[in-house]
Amino acid sequence: MLFPIELSVTEIEIDENVHYAAFIRDISDKVELQKQLVESEKLAAIGGTAAKIGHEIANPLNGIYLTLQLIEQRLSRQASVDERVTGDVLRIKKEIGRLNQLVQEFRTLSRQQDYHFRPVNLAPLLNETLDLQQPVLEARSIVISRHIADDLPGVSVDEDRMKQALLNLIKNAGEAMPNGGTLTVAVTASDGSVAIHIKDTGIGIAPGSDIFQPFFTTKKEGTGLGLIIVRQIILAHRGTIVYDSEPGEGTTFHITLPRMAAASSNR
Repeated sequence: MLFPIELSVTEIEIDENVHYAAFIRDISDKVELQKQLVESEKLAAIGGTAAKIGHEIANPLNGIYLTLQLIEQRLSRQASVDERVTGDVLRIKKEIGRLNQLVQEFRTLSRQQDYHFRPVNLAPLLNETLDLQQPVLEARSIVISRHIADDLPGVSVDEDRMKQALLNLIKNAGEAMPNGGTLTVAVTASDGSVAIHIKDTGIGIAPGSDIFQPFFTTKKEGTGLGLIIVRQIILAHRGTIVYDSEPGEGTTFHITLPRMAAASSNR
């Protein structure tokens, strides 16, 4: 097993002989804390930029939307309207909706989120989230495979935020399988943590891609901010999120959350 260490050496004189003593200290926790600090600072910087961009977009976007509503009203009063005009209006409306989604995600990134943690069994939370998406996934010929035990160890989570993160990952998995496939959701537990694994059989992610980079997306209409928000939520839960992927074979996201002591783990 490999782990980071700090090594210090000191000189000791014993009976006119010189000896050396080495002190080795495991600094895994220190390295992890430093990594989390860097991630938090990065997210804060992204959030600040997002707030400025979101403000600049929101005002003119509202004006465009109001103007479009006036155009729609005028068109509705005309006896006949060129279908190309109505088609253009619908396309503009769709793009406005996409930009509104982008602004909302900017605001989510920039706001200081309030978290309300409480002991939770992840099984009901995961099943509720999957049930919510099941009709959409089945309509796309996607089969859901669940490996979720009922007696999972308790974890401390904000249920709404965690559902938001899981829903985002499940939606992404579904969109990665345009021709159908299998979505597998499994949970494993160890002495110190509970891990959620969300696997798809979709198009996969190209090697070398930084999917947690702002505005990175493999979707035609994606904003590239969803996964940043997911990671923000997981970090707030003192957890980790990583993934492995094979182009053409699929992607698996692994979320690890610290488990609670047995005395306080019941929902």
